[in-house]
Amino acid sequence: MQILREDVEWIREAIRTIIQRLDDETLDAPDNHDMTPNEIKDLILAEVGLDKPFYPSDLAEEYGLDLDAVYEAVDILRKDGRVVERD
Repeated sequence: MQILREDVEWIREAIRTIIQRLDDETLDAPDNHDMTPNEIKDLILAEVGLDKPFYPSDLAEEYGLDLDAVYEAVDILRKDGRVVERD
């Protein structure tokens, strides 16, 4: 029974650690979910090296952007010939 109590306490401590790490990560992450696709397009042009491949999902995560809005911005840039989709 003592071993089970120790295991339960270890699990509780691990959960506390996970929750703390999640809270810390959330506080550090920028929140730009309200940016429009045109604002995101400008951000991409200003901040992202278009000569290198990038993933819209990575961009959304790094800048705290709405993923659908990022896809819209990339689509605008693609139609303008500013970015090229690769397989």
